[in-house]
Amino acid sequence: MAKDVMIDQAELETAKSSAAKLKESLDNTYAQGEALLSLVQGSSWEGKSRDSFLAYLELLLQYHTDLKDAASLQKKALDNIENYQSDFQNHNLVKEVKSL
Repeated sequence: MAKDVMIDQAELETAKSSAAKLKESLDNTYAQGEALLSLVQGSSWEGKSRDSFLAYLELLLQYHTDLKDAASLQKKALDNIENYQSDFQNHNLVKEVKSL
């Protein structure tokens, strides 16, 4: 017989705290990257090295955006896990399987 999912509250709080710190860190570093991009674009630096650096930085910021989005989703999921758990337990298919 299957057991209900058990969530260790202390570990959940640790995960929530870590996710919040990660999100904040990614937001801060993204803002720094954007500031660097603006600085370089507004500078008098010219040539192939500038173009290569800008291409690299823009690519880096694109990947950073993906990381920020993933961290936001992770934080949201952890913040709402209790609601998701009760929704799951009350879902018709879960009730049907439990009654088998």
